Amino acid sequence: MSMRRKTELNAEGFTVKATLKNAVVVGPRASRVFHECPAKPSTFRKYYERGELPIAVKHENRGNSIAWKVDVETLDYHHYLPLFFDGLTETAFPYELFARQGIHDMLDRGGPKILPVIPQLIMPIRNALNTRNHQVMCTTVKVLQHLVMSADKVGEALVPYFRQILTVFNLFKNKRSTESSFSPSGHQNTHLIFSSSFHIAPLQLEISIKPSHPAETPPPLQYEMNGRNREPKEKWKKI
Repeated sequence: MSMRRKTELNAEGFTVKATLKNAVVVGPRASRVFHECPAKPSTFRKYYERGELPIAVKHENRGNSIAWKVDVETLDYHHYLPLFFDGLTETAFPYELFARQGIHDMLDRGGPKILPVIPQLIMPIRNALNTRNHQVMCTTVKVLQHLVMSADKVGEALVPYFRQILTVFNLFKNKRSTESSFSPSGHQNTHLIFSSSFHIAPLQLEISIKPSHPAETPPPLQYEMNGRNREPKEKWKKI
């Protein structure tokens, strides 16, 4: 006597097929919103490999740094600053070191040259954040903090581009790590660095665009108990 082999039937939820005995309800697809999106080799890397960047590795006892072949203040910021920001997507040595440290050096000594270049920095910043790579995002957040504080009115200049910059941050704002702050290898946990850096960045953006003389607002009304009724006690004196 032959027995029929029952086959499982994949069915979507809340359909007629899902009510059958041999139906297996297929769950929703896993969200890939937090998955990394590998970036292509940056233009910054190509310029460095062709020897068109005035930088070199400087080996020191406390770690590697970069040595500038020219004075940073003489650089054309319209050309070099967006180029270094393009290197934020890099994670390999020495490109990551050159891009990160080069940006901080240029922001330290850029002064009024930084503000006119802001529109050219938005696309590299957005590309770096869209990688979803925690190392890249941490570096980008710290660069944004430095950028906002590097010159006057930079925070105000970034406001029109918040929709492009803060979209990725909105996805990660509730992401937390339950791991310890240090891994077994002794390196600091990237997830915790990212979490703390993200919450500091909006504060500095808010400080930079906050009016220096905010409008004076009256204090809240205070209430006194008068039997069962509560009557407001006005503290704001009318002139």
